[in-house]
Amino acid sequence: LPDDEEAEYPPQDADDGTLGDFLRTWKRSLIKVVHFMGPGVSNVTLESTEENGAESLPCKQDSVEIAAEPSTILVFRSGAFRYGCHADGECLSLSANLLQHADNLVWGDWDGLDSAPWLLAGSGPP
Repeated sequence: LPDDEEAEYPPQDADDGTLGDFLRTWKRSLIKVVHFMGPGVSNVTLESTEENGAESLPCKQDSVEIAAEPSTILVFRSGAFRYGCHADGECLSLSANLLQHADNLVWGDWDGLDSAPWLLAGSGPP
């Protein structure tokens, strides 16, 4: 998005529900995967956080710097490292967080079951 068009698309204000969902998802993150697509080079810094078992890593380093060229894929434990990225030119990256298993959903007593018999119809797919 060019700088002159950025004012036409203001960011949406976050409400408490959105911020709470983000924080719960962020806390469940175990592994982060980042794919650098280019066209420029990104300078990545991973700094040890001394948390979540970081001291038990087999090759302990306080800081790691990587020049991530196009088609580089970076995989790291998000609880053990703090991630920073800087690119001088244009660079596109795609990231994904692999999350810890969420709590199971437990159904309690629900009065609406009588009004939705299709939930219990049949034994399932053939």
